[in-house]
Amino acid sequence: MYFEGIKTIEELKKEFRRLAFLYHPDIGGNEEIFKSINNEYDDMLNSLKDKDTFKSESQQKESDNFKDIISKIIHIKDDISMEVCGLFLWISGNTKPHKELFKSLGFYYSSKKKAWYYKPVWYRGFNKQEWTMEEIRNSYGSQKVKTDYEKDENKKTYKNLGSKTKAKKKTKNNFIMVNKTS
Repeated sequence: MYFEGIKTIEELKKEFRRLAFLYHPDIGGNEEIFKSINNEYDDMLNSLKDKDTFKSESQQKESDNFKDIISKIIHIKDDISMEVCGLFLWISGNTKPHKELFKSLGFYYSSKKKAWYYKPVWYRGFNKQEWTMEEIRNSYGSQKVKTDYEKDENKKTYKNLGSKTKAKKKTKNNFIMVNKTS
């Protein structure tokens, strides 16, 4: 139902990531739907394992830990921005307080892009050229993910629009900040 047409584990993980950001109960999704997604993910993962589609033990371990990674980063309430580009997950913004968490989950820091990224363990890049985020987005596609922080800020904006407030759009991290006027 949720994972129709999936033929590889990479496709399965990508689709699970997309669905988790839409239906996870901690970000406003439905708990029953998310349980159904989890069950279908487990069934599909076992099916793909049976077909021996894993390239290595490290890829199998990564796939098993994938749900844990998503559930740990989806709760961050700081001013961060998450973006899925191909099989990579990029996190930027106020990430410093979560540096150790990202490291423990297998993220790497790109000092030129000022962002953390998660890549499949089996992935080995052969292109030594430095790409900008715009080039990465154009080549692999991009999907921004609203964090709990961004959703909370949007709720404050809509809640306070009736009172004396001035809304300013902060475009760097694509979220709305509200400054109260006196």
